[in-house]
Amino acid sequence: GDPDNRRMMQWSGLSLDQTWLFDRTKALLQIRAAHPSTRRGRRTTVDVSASTWLYKLTTTGDELYVAINRGEADAMVTGLPSGSLKELVMNGAVTGTSQIIPARQTRIFLR
Repeated sequence: GDPDNRRMMQWSGLSLDQTWLFDRTKALLQIRAAHPSTRRGRRTTVDVSASTWLYKLTTTGDELYVAINRGEADAMVTGLPSGSLKELVMNGAVTGTSQIIPARQTRIFLR
């Protein structure tokens, strides 16, 4: 009896928030397709706090670090490997063993 049950997908006329969500989902799906460790990798927790979780996904030849901040404020995660890393969600380069993760967001780092 729910009138919103089985509503057709809206493909055009998206709001700014809907466009952001669509683009973010598309980027995450592309990362998943490109990296076998996201599908069948071994997961190891690197660092955890009340609002953040940093874990490593590994398979042969593929190593990713996933940082999740579920808090309402930006938070620092530590435990990333030293050297240069590629950040896949925002598509940039980072260095250092710690990174600030924006509130309620995720970052994925390629070693």
